[in-house]
Amino acid sequence: MYCDGYEWEKILLSYLPTIEHFKLKMNLNFPYNKNLNQQAEELLNTFRTSFWLVEHQWFVRCDWDPFNIFYTGMLYTLPYNFGDCFYFDAVSSKSTCPVDTEYWSYDRVTTLSHKNPENDSSKDSIIFSARFSKIRHLK
Repeated sequence: MYCDGYEWEKILLSYLPTIEHFKLKMNLNFPYNKNLNQQAEELLNTFRTSFWLVEHQWFVRCDWDPFNIFYTGMLYTLPYNFGDCFYFDAVSSKSTCPVDTEYWSYDRVTTLSHKNPENDSSKDSIIFSARFSKIRHLK
């Protein structure tokens, strides 16, 4: 279970009405009975309200591995403000940013964990376009 954009909006308005900066990184476990792409899009739609896009201009990105049998993903605010990042070769990614090609610079990441479980380049994976300019550790 996770909080969607509507729930976060209620929490922030109720308990932190004067907040100016909001950083979020949340692991996701999607239900097995629905298409992963559809679930990610439905989650992102909850962050497409005027509260998120107009009032605060806070954008989020959702990453998930379409080949992962456990239906997991990651949701985080943009720009990415965390020191570690976990990356799969077959990652799919969508954001609420009006220009989806923005916010691909992950300048705060110093530790990148990479996993290529099957090393199968024949799958139709979506290329993850992130740029990591300050990597110090690879796992």
